[in-house]
Amino acid sequence: MLGCFVGLSLGPWACAENNLSGSLTSYYNVDFDRVQARLYKDSELAIEFVRDNGEVPVRITIKADEAIKAKTYSLPRMGTVSGRSGDSDMPQLTSGSVTLDAFKAKQGETLSGTFTARFDVGKDELNLTGDFSARLELVAAVPGYHIDGYPPEVAGEEDEPEVTP
Repeated sequence: MLGCFVGLSLGPWACAENNLSGSLTSYYNVDFDRVQARLYKDSELAIEFVRDNGEVPVRITIKADEAIKAKTYSLPRMGTVSGRSGDSDMPQLTSGSVTLDAFKAKQGETLSGTFTARFDVGKDELNLTGDFSARLELVAAVPGYHIDGYPPEVAGEEDEPEVTP
């Protein structure tokens, strides 16, 4: 795992400056190989714990009304923690926060911080905490898609325009 190792005292996975731990890890597989950070416009940030096969078991998303900056963001009010591991989706986030310790909206700059998240699974409340550090990638928005990668809600399907010869 590219320098990742199982650490008893550091939680289930630790990678240099990047790690995830908490009770959610006994229910949901959070293995990852690297962390990437992407800024969409100035107000949407995704921090992704990614596997070599492309899966993103943990994705922290911040959606702000203003430009993202180094500070603490409340979850789920200002974003979410989501992901997919194999055939399992991460449970629904109930509360948490993300703190950006270092952040500059510039290609290649190092973004670092921490997060805490709580999830309700049946009668259980599970948690996930983590540290992250990654180089920032500036990404142009993809027309018709928001940061989570799904098309926006549409009232009705649009037919393709007719082409007249």
